[in-house]
Amino acid sequence: MEENHLESLPPDIGYLGELQRLVVQSNRLTSLPREIGRLYNLIYLAVGENELQSIPNEIVFTSTGLFQSYMNR
Repeated sequence: MEENHLESLPPDIGYLGELQRLVVQSNRLTSLPREIGRLYNLIYLAVGENELQSIPNEIVFTSTGLFQSYMNR
């Protein structure tokens, strides 16, 4: 879903419990749904090059990769 001019992600993304990688970098996201915090199998989250101001508290960084992906915006 990289470089697709996405402006938002649906809250239903939280139902994708087996999702391990989510790559939504280079879009137009201004926020992330807190339901991403339900993705307990998520090991890689790439959200760089968006218009994010913050990450919801529900999203717990379980690996350095997740943290760096956000910080490289």
